[in-house]
Amino acid sequence: MTHGRPAQRLARAIRQDSPHRASGEMAQHVLDLMTSITEAAERLDSLAVQSRVTPPEVLPDG
Repeated sequence: MTHGRPAQRLARAIRQDSPHRASGEMAQHVLDLMTSITEAAERLDSLAVQSRVTPPEVLPDG
């Protein structure tokens, strides 16, 4: 079962003081995406997303 795996990875990153997938930078980017999509839908137009984020490393299989 893999339900607890993301929490384990986050806890490990915090203990090791290493970067993790659930960063504040990623959260800000996701929020920017959501608000940009909502605003574009309200305008019935496209809208450029202003924020950028470095994608996290690909997780290994399994």
